[in-house]
Amino acid sequence: TNTRRHLNGMLHCLAYDDQETPRLVHRLDRQTSGCLVLGRNRESTAQLAQAFREGAVHKTYIAIVSPSPGAEEGMISSHLLKRQGVPGEGERMIRVLGDEDGAKLAVTSFEVVSRTRVAALLRLHPQTGRTHQLRVHCAEDLKCPILGDAKYEGEGGMSGEAEQQLRSVFSDGRMPLMLHSYKICIESIGISACAELPKHFHEAARALG
Repeated sequence: TNTRRHLNGMLHCLAYDDQETPRLVHRLDRQTSGCLVLGRNRESTAQLAQAFREGAVHKTYIAIVSPSPGAEEGMISSHLLKRQGVPGEGERMIRVLGDEDGAKLAVTSFEVVSRTRVAALLRLHPQTGRTHQLRVHCAEDLKCPILGDAKYEGEGGMSGEAEQQLRSVFSDGRMPLMLHSYKICIESIGISACAELPKHFHEAARALG
């Protein structure tokens, strides 16, 4: 990628008194904020990675979408396939039939926490860990793209009213991706972590009413 600063290059700063550099157990999209899980050593990294492989990790994300979805809650299930996007866009995930080579099942449950006429705050629980899964499910299945997501802005993008309300907050036109890894829980080894919503979430929520 064109990213000059990346997390892997900073992990040595988290070594503290241990000699080993912590290892990433999973990843977030570059623009997504919130919780990450690191292993302090090889043994803990292997234990954590096994929990992710076995689906023993419960993840909660918070997102602001526009427009507001019709349903209050539900389950999304679709098959996703990685494809090369337009020049300069990089890879993107597309929905395909399940029998297409390389397609992988992606499952997400969702619930509306609060809503206005033009936007909604969603709680998302991915049951699988596919690339860009939550972004595609919101944009393509719910028809409510996550705010700030230029790659998957869906058929119509955000409503004109929402865009007008947010203009005063993000006057430079660069809105952060409104997707936050809020909580990760691994009950089998007694780990639970929660990350507070960042400043731009609160600013957007206030602007949208």
